[in-house]
Amino acid sequence: AQQAAAEKAAADKKTKKSIEAAQDGSNLLPKQRERHLFHVELDKSAFSPSTGKKLSQAFVQMFGVKEFSEKELVRLGYTVKVLWNPTKYVK
Repeated sequence: AQQAAAEKAAADKKTKKSIEAAQDGSNLLPKQRERHLFHVELDKSAFSPSTGKKLSQAFVQMFGVKEFSEKELVRLGYTVKVLWNPTKYVK
């Protein structure tokens, strides 16, 4: 029983390393049921005119593979950082 648990832990560790390597250094590991979606950090910069302090906050949005368009998000004024790319996901 201990050997089986140790083998499972080793396999999980190997899988996790594979997933992390496939994501180009992103440290986000989504839940199993969300790994088919793009996870993107978006920020639409806004600054205070009087102090110059940044007012906007970045947020994470999930997109399906067919609906994600980085070019379109940039055109709308967002700063885009892809945290999880399902097309690079190693199953």
